[in-house]
Amino acid sequence: MGAGDAGCASFAEARLARPPAETVAAVPPHWADWIADLDDRMTGTCR
Repeated sequence: MGAGDAGCASFAEARLARPPAETVAAVPPHWADWIADLDDRMTGTCR
């Protein structure tokens, strides 16, 4: 993560605050796919 990158800092905070996987098991599959895709893209961007 680059110094001063507010988007990556916010993403890191959100990942720390996300609920355990078992609590979101009822998320509709298309939302789960979108969340996983976003997480993959942001993780790659904010390394």
